[in-house]
Amino acid sequence: MLAQTGQGASAGLSCFLVPAYLPDGSRNQVRVQRLKDKLGNCSNASSEVEFTGAYGWLVGPVGRGIPTILEMGSLTRLDCVLGSAATMRVSARCLAKRWHCSR
Repeated sequence: MLAQTGQGASAGLSCFLVPAYLPDGSRNQVRVQRLKDKLGNCSNASSEVEFTGAYGWLVGPVGRGIPTILEMGSLTRLDCVLGSAATMRVSARCLAKRWHCSR
């Protein structure tokens, strides 16, 4: 998630990892206040969330939250491409093996 740090608004937005469960197994203090009514793309829900008392870990440098999120998005896309290519390769090998054994 993106949020401002306690260093003031001039530092910009920072990126934080805010898990649902903490390392000790207890739930983090993240509360969904309400889901927003949206026009258009209703499949991607938006909500108002309250983080009072929640724990989060800084990801990337302070004030560089948006570039950090964009980099993570690019890496996620690359991971999806690699997973799809690996699945296609395994499928092609299985198909070739089946075709060879059926002759």
